Amino acid sequence: DYWRRNGNARNLLSNGWGYHSLMRKHRPDFAIALIVLALRSASLIIVYAIGPRVAQALNSQYGTEYGDTYFLIRHAFAVVMSVAAILAGYFVKYEKVGKYAKTLVFISAGLCLLVKVLAMLHVDALVTCDKGACRALRIPGIGIGFMPSEIFKVAILFYLSWLIKDRREKKEH
Repeated sequence: DYWRRNGNARNLLSNGWGYHSLMRKHRPDFAIALIVLALRSASLIIVYAIGPRVAQALNSQYGTEYGDTYFLIRHAFAVVMSVAAILAGYFVKYEKVGKYAKTLVFISAGLCLLVKVLAMLHVDALVTCDKGACRALRIPGIGIGFMPSEIFKVAILFYLSWLIKDRREKKEH
């Protein structure tokens, strides 16, 4: 009876109700968090088990000098970074990220161009090239590298979601 009198949800929204009154409040899904934590823990155990053999095989085949814990340390760093990203996604409000998304897109695109320029100039201390492809920037002194294209992917997702939200809000007003 109520819907017949007042029309559909679109009419309710145009009558001043707004999206927030019709959406349920967000609650975290702790089951997914526990599954992610269990999978990340299992991956650490697997890398701990096979890391020394992989290092030994690579050292004998390619003449590299990987230690027994090299792959475990790298993977543990990746696990910590991914958990930090998940926590940041949980605690940071999307409205605040949206303000800086465009800047993050430009910075990450600039870093992608920097990788290309450093590769063309053969600056091997700052760029990692493998099998003819130069994709990663290396942080001097630490020895850890990162791929700016990965930052660009996340930044473009944030920017597009903010852009869609912004255009939807402009249509409402």
